[in-house]
Amino acid sequence: MAVGTLIVGVSWGMVLYYFDPFKVGIFAVIAFYVTLFLFLIGFFALAGLTIRRIYKKKDLVFKQVTISFRQGVWFSVIILFALFLESHQVFTLINLAAFILLFAILEFIFISHTKKHA
Repeated sequence: MAVGTLIVGVSWGMVLYYFDPFKVGIFAVIAFYVTLFLFLIGFFALAGLTIRRIYKKKDLVFKQVTISFRQGVWFSVIILFALFLESHQVFTLINLAAFILLFAILEFIFISHTKKHA
């Protein structure tokens, strides 16, 4: 996971360095968002896994990876949503708070669903 995150991080850096979104067009914008999304997923998943490994040593690694990856996706989607709204100049804290609340509810559903089947 760390190697993949590093590769995508380098790819994102190359997109930032080499592509001018005004000259290349939609391809550069899509490449920016896709590589940033993948990098953020890897970064947040690795950070979450590291924190979980330190504080929850008794849990299975597979369980920790699954939870960290899911939460990494949530955080990445929230950040990209905020960037997308800001690029269209419609970003407000109310939009962000509502989106975060939606993902908090989804995470609560995941947690309660896994506890029922555990």
